[in-house]
Amino acid sequence: MSSTNEFILNTSELTKRFGGLVAVNDVSLDVERGSIKAIIGPNGSGKTTFFNLITGALSPSSGRVYFEGQDITRYSMHQRTRQGISRSYQITNIFPYQTTFENIRLAAQGCSGARVNFLGMLKTAGSFEGFHEKVLDIATTVGLDPARL
Repeated sequence: MSSTNEFILNTSELTKRFGGLVAVNDVSLDVERGSIKAIIGPNGSGKTTFFNLITGALSPSSGRVYFEGQDITRYSMHQRTRQGISRSYQITNIFPYQTTFENIRLAAQGCSGARVNFLGMLKTAGSFEGFHEKVLDIATTVGLDPARL
């Protein structure tokens, strides 16, 4: 495991146990700056749990998470968001009667120094369907200007 500047995210021997069930077992991962990675596997293989360990939604049973060379293993989800780690959820989380801009502004509201990157979008969010609703959900995450999504 390397925590040099060439890697934006590292996990080292990351493990999560729920009682006797091992959901994530000893996963080490290096994510290069500017790269795109995917977590794939069958249902129940630990993908969401692993992602929750990275984002801080869950604490690991053992192992470490590094972001830009800094150990963030014990950071809360909120602290990680302020560092630049953000996520989108499978079920969209938008306010359908608010404009696109208002949805993004609300997402960025709690972060100091957050930049809203989408101005002038005045269409109400409830007018979106399927794909475009998901795009808006991702845009609200991107509106936080994360280093990694």
